[in-house]
Amino acid sequence: MKKLFPHCLKFGLYLFLLPLLLAVSCLKQEGEEAVPVDLFGKWSLVTIGYTDKADLPPPQDTHVWVEFSKERPTSGQHLAGDYTYWLNGQAAPNHYFGGFRTSGLGSEGSIRTGELATTEIASTRMMDTAFEREYFRLLPQAKSYTIQGNTLTVLCREGEKLVYNRQLPE
Repeated sequence: MKKLFPHCLKFGLYLFLLPLLLAVSCLKQEGEEAVPVDLFGKWSLVTIGYTDKADLPPPQDTHVWVEFSKERPTSGQHLAGDYTYWLNGQAAPNHYFGGFRTSGLGSEGSIRTGELATTEIASTRMMDTAFEREYFRLLPQAKSYTIQGNTLTVLCREGEKLVYNRQLPE
């Protein structure tokens, strides 16, 4: 009986300390930024949603996308600003890139983009350039995001929404 008591005491101590250690290890460290795991990756734009008029899908035969990344894109090495994360993409027909910050933890959070750098490819399709101007007007106004399943919704300052679907690996 005497030999069993120290083992029970140790076992009880382990049962008490294990949950405590797990809880402490999950806490965010001072100065550590939240990493939006669900946000990273490539997303295809489905539509621009408005509060006061009909939604605006991308022009037919146009693929508009954004990719959120932890790594600075090689094309964005000259970008100014102290950003935590990076984004790049294509909006009929130009490519763009820039930095962003977020307070998100997974499926929702705030998001702030910096100034976007873009290529200057001309398009003969008027719808492409009008849509692109609107997209480039709204993306820097992003203020929050939510992810439900494979749908990302970015809410802009005046209530507009950029709605994307996750691009699955090919």
